[in-house]
Amino acid sequence: MDNVRQIINKYRSRLTATYIAVFIIYLVCTYMLAWFAPTLVYLILIPLLIFVLRILSNRIWRKYISGILMDDIDAPLYREVIIAGKVGEKNPLLTMESEFFVGNVTAAMQVGNAILKNEKLAKKHAPLTFLLMAEYNFLIGDDESMALACKRFRELKLPKFKSKRMKRICDAIEKYEQYLAGDFEAILRPSGKKRKDALYHLVHSYFEARAALCRGEKDSARAAFAGLAVAAGTNVIGMMSKSAVEAIDGERDFAQSALLLPNEPIDADSLMQSFEENHKKAKKRGKVWWIIFAVILLLSLPYVISELQWFVEEQRTVNLIDDQYSDLELLELIYLDEDEVLFVAEANEGLLFGGRHFDENSEWQANIYGYCSFDMIEEKVIYQDTFTKYDNSVQRYFCFSDDVSVMGNQPLFQSVYWFDDMGAIYFVIDDEIIE
Repeated sequence: MDNVRQIINKYRSRLTATYIAVFIIYLVCTYMLAWFAPTLVYLILIPLLIFVLRILSNRIWRKYISGILMDDIDAPLYREVIIAGKVGEKNPLLTMESEFFVGNVTAAMQVGNAILKNEKLAKKHAPLTFLLMAEYNFLIGDDESMALACKRFRELKLPKFKSKRMKRICDAIEKYEQYLAGDFEAILRPSGKKRKDALYHLVHSYFEARAALCRGEKDSARAAFAGLAVAAGTNVIGMMSKSAVEAIDGERDFAQSALLLPNEPIDADSLMQSFEENHKKAKKRGKVWWIIFAVILLLSLPYVISELQWFVEEQRTVNLIDDQYSDLELLELIYLDEDEVLFVAEANEGLLFGGRHFDENSEWQANIYGYCSFDMIEEKVIYQDTFTKYDNSVQRYFCFSDDVSVMGNQPLFQSVYWFDDMGAIYFVIDDEIIE
């Protein structure tokens, strides 16, 4: 039991550490990308975060939990971990799997039927449950129950457009139907991506032995079953293989071998009740996370909208004056008047000051009020000039300087820009109204 608890604790600690690490990386990436494309951050990085967490969670699960069965083929230990970790209370399919591979077929089928009776689980897992029931019944040689599982699967209302997973399930069901129709080789045909785990190879070898037995090749079938009985002695494949050898030697029906399995009932109703309780808790937690997510989006919405607005304004400005200046980068928009938008931009190794307004045809027009190169600012310390508004109603004084003293007492507008090579450059506008 200590070993089981150790496995569960290691799995949970690694999962927690992974979640924390991924979240920290996400925050760093968000901070870095927010300087360039904040909208992209909220539209792409959040779904990407969920996708990455899901992949890593599956890998950690495989490494610490499902690998016990898939790679180590230790069915009893896998079952103990599933029970001790109360994993089956969240996903009864795992209980069904763990019970079957220790040879407890009765319990596995009880859980399968309970899943099909539960509306929430059946809606999502009915196709896979019927496939597992067909496969499990094939493994124990119960052709009648396997045919019933295939029939019930065909009665399901499957989606018109099937996912890859659903197509694989349908192909697997068809494989068992072909076997029941007398095509014994059908069970050896692949119905999905070939797996590399040890359990898959054991099951496939078992399928080959069953096919040989169906063809009447008892000697080759017996040899294959004998090898499997040794290689998989602690799980249902080994148990069935051992019984198959005894059935062949005693000239008994293979299907009777399933009667020797440890068929113990399980409290499926209690399992479903625990699932319902966990489902309600998970639903509440999900609502809390969705509320937090919605609040974050609402709080960030003004910033995202302003960034989108900035992008539109920048493109509009660039389109108006890109024929005169190359490598234009908008630094600031200045809304001093209702009918004109002033702007400061970096262009051609210097600073550009101008404005935009609508003409009589409601089309944007650009005015360039001043341009100074970085060399001029470095040489003269201060670049200053005056400009008249496009309608001659206002005259204003402006300057670029690397000297903070030019900021004045109460300028109409002031701002500071930082450049790697030059440090801080101050921009000032003072008001001079012409009557």
